Amino acid sequence: MSNKIREIRKRRNMTLKQVADRLGVTESTVQRYESGNIKNLKYETMVMLADILTCSPAELMGWVGSVTLQTQRTLRPDESNLLDDYNVLSDIGKNKVTTYTKNLRDVEEAEAFVNAAHERNDIDATEEMFQNDEDIMNDENF
Repeated sequence: MSNKIREIRKRRNMTLKQVADRLGVTESTVQRYESGNIKNLKYETMVMLADILTCSPAELMGWVGSVTLQTQRTLRPDESNLLDDYNVLSDIGKNKVTTYTKNLRDVEEAEAFVNAAHERNDIDATEEMFQNDEDIMNDENF
């Protein structure tokens, strides 16, 4: 198990400190998990560790390989920071983030649709026609 913890943590580009902070223990404790000095982890600790490392407890124990391709994807630093921030939120906070993100995605999709629907691709369009289209798009009362 210990080699798996280190392997998965490194695959996720996470530091000992990041894992320790989210787990609520010291870096040295996580290091002892990885080195095998602490062999018997509580069930709750194993589940939390698997959640932090975005894998299954079975994968963490070395009983199965990586469950999905998503767990093998390396996160960019900004993605990792967002995920860290999200994971420390309460369930209410997580629901708010999920709702906000869905609404933002819906708005952006709608804007892209409107812009695509109103994009002028006439070969003989004049500058005045483009300006008229732009004025209409910017008119909040239209």
